[in-house]
Amino acid sequence: MTAAEIVLKALKARTFDHSVLKRLARLTPADRSGPLEDALIDTLDATDDPRVRNAAANVSSDIQSTAALGHVRQLLRSPKTEGARGTLLYALKEAKTPLSLGELTDLLVSDSLEVREEALSFLEDKLIQSFSRCELEDAINRLKGAQAQEKDSDKRDLLADAIDTLVEDHP
Repeated sequence: MTAAEIVLKALKARTFDHSVLKRLARLTPADRSGPLEDALIDTLDATDDPRVRNAAANVSSDIQSTAALGHVRQLLRSPKTEGARGTLLYALKEAKTPLSLGELTDLLVSDSLEVREEALSFLEDKLIQSFSRCELEDAINRLKGAQAQEKDSDKRDLLADAIDTLVEDHP
């Protein structure tokens, strides 16, 4: 049995640990495409274990799987990842996957400090899809509204940094 077949069998059976995902990352691009990439996507979508999901997200980034990274991006909006989105964002950033201004704004106003910091780094690194002036104004207004209501000074400061970054980069 080849290494690719072993990894595929483990992923499909959902009987694996992080070493299986690491092994997948070491396979050649030809070996990890097709059924293996599909199994990676199934793992991202099906698991309720944040550690497994995070490991699969990191492997998606390591192997630059556009399809799997699209699923990682979708997971940012999933209720099952609430409170566990930092590594998902990290994986997307490592793969230089730009997010929309709306996605980043949602994360900046409603998630944990860790996730907010990671979302701010997308703005600072300009890993953001193009947007209209109207979308920019809406985002700034949402950020200002969240900042005015935020009780935590660290989160308030982070929102101020996000607003400053948007205003400076898009006068």
